[in-house]
Amino acid sequence: MPVISGGQVLQPGRILFEEVTFTEAGAAGTYAGSVTVPAYSWLLDIKLYNLTYWGAGTSATMKVGDAAVTDGWFTGLNLKTTDIVDFTTGANAEVIDFNNAGGKPGGYLVAATGERELMFATTERVITGHVTTVGATSSVGRTRMVVMYTDPTTATVALYTAT
Repeated sequence: MPVISGGQVLQPGRILFEEVTFTEAGAAGTYAGSVTVPAYSWLLDIKLYNLTYWGAGTSATMKVGDAAVTDGWFTGLNLKTTDIVDFTTGANAEVIDFNNAGGKPGGYLVAATGERELMFATTERVITGHVTTVGATSSVGRTRMVVMYTDPTTATVALYTAT
């Protein structure tokens, strides 16, 4: 086995992706889509993009968080307009993620310092996207949320040598 700084590489960690599609249902209401990130995993990113703008009469707003803070990662995303440019505009679609929060970061993303909270946890986490539509709606809106995280791995212990 290869050796790195005195430790053995037991198994390379895998990067896992899970995607949730939010599909406008034609009536005002709420949508929730979740991804469970296992204990001892690193949360690498959450990416959001619109396939098609939402047609809700009054509003279609998204937030992404966890059980403790429902808008911890992203808050107040307007799915009807250019908060996330969609694919139907003829241009490249825009993606909101940890590196480009589009002015909509939640409390876990500190834009001024680049700090990101809760990237690692020893307990399982459920990442949930919530969409709320108000007013007469259509069934055209499509938004995707991709959650990227590592497979839980056993950490290699550093070798200590007394001097």
